[in-house]
Amino acid sequence: MPDASIRVSPIPRLALSLEESSQAVGLCSKTVSRLITEGRLKCVQVGTRRLIPVSELQRWLDSEAQDS
Repeated sequence: MPDASIRVSPIPRLALSLEESSQAVGLCSKTVSRLITEGRLKCVQVGTRRLIPVSELQRWLDSEAQDS
């Protein structure tokens, strides 16, 4: 039986799905998809799945904050 006092930290996510990325930045998935299509947000294609690196979401948000 595992010791309940030992806490295991979850492995931090390096990339998020389109839907997870949308939720993380508070935009609809169509908007995030459009940002990818326009080249404003980079993603990694794995088969039919698109993954957006967390660092790329942070870069995009920082860029948007500076432009406003």
